Amino acid sequence: MADLAELDATALAQALAGKRVSAVEALKAVLSRHEQTHATLNAVVAVDLERALDRARAIDDHRAKGDALGPLAGVPMTVKDTFDVAGMAASSGLAELRRRQVEDADAVARARQAGAVIWGKTNVPVMAADWQSANPLYGAARNPWDPARTPGGSSGGAAAALAARVTPIEIGSDIGGSLRVPASFCGVFAHKPTWGMVSQRGHVPPAPGSFAERDLNVVGPMARSARDLRLLLSVIEGAPWRPGRPAPTSPRPASRSGSMNRCSRSIRKFGTPCCVWPASSAPLARAWSRSQARSTPTSCSAPTRRCWARFWARTCRPVWSGRWSSPDRWPNWPCAAGRARCPLQR
Repeated sequence: MADLAELDATALAQALAGKRVSAVEALKAVLSRHEQTHATLNAVVAVDLERALDRARAIDDHRAKGDALGPLAGVPMTVKDTFDVAGMAASSGLAELRRRQVEDADAVARARQAGAVIWGKTNVPVMAADWQSANPLYGAARNPWDPARTPGGSSGGAAAALAARVTPIEIGSDIGGSLRVPASFCGVFAHKPTWGMVSQRGHVPPAPGSFAERDLNVVGPMARSARDLRLLLSVIEGAPWRPGRPAPTSPRPASRSGSMNRCSRSIRKFGTPCCVWPASSAPLARAWSRSQARSTPTSCSAPTRRCWARFWARTCRPVWSGRWSSPDRWPNWPCAAGRARCPLQR
């Protein structure tokens, strides 16, 4: 056959199902490509070759016996280094996160159940928080079209690996362009699905072991063809709940009143960012409200700003302590969301 590394995932899966190539051969083809490009691109930063080879041999044995296999059976792939993979904990660019005993993230587990051979992790910025992909643990990923340039971020290592034919498909994530920006920089395909369509469990951030579904963040496929996006999304799709279906019931925190819950739903409906308020949020929220009340009038009234400040104080959790050093640098979220009046006043 032609160079196996040049095939997209759909074509490779068809060749594997037709027994024109083995899973071990497909894996060795991408590993060879990785060895040729790693020194230049630094796209794949962690590998588990022994486990991947064992997995590929087992799939070949099952296929020889005529056993039923999944749609990705034998297809080698990598995963963004913000997802926990058994034997390869998500580092998110931080050494202290790398040495953990972990299970597969939900999306990774679904890909593995479909037969994918997961052999490596791709480079990211620290805590997936940049539009480039460099960190002090692994260094910088580079663009395969021009190694002097960035592949983008935060799924930059994934996009570089795809463009360099190191992997046919990849699982990434996106909150503000982390799938789309690298795909654009490297000339590959990515899809940001609807929030809640793919489970985020096992993704870091948030903190390891968290069961939270981060607002705005999504897990999505990356590939070298549009048909591969559909294939991989059909595999990893699935979550504790999806839009349009009843959400699982759980007790509400005692600190949230009914009116504050209405405010919360309104904020989520209009896409206002959450989980970004600095530490000691209540005093900062009060200072924010006072500073905004003294500022030049905008489309939001002072009562509206105070309402949103109360929401942040009660419901948000600190992620980046000290992210905004003074009240005048804090964003005017309600105005950005286009709200003319506080939802509590409706």
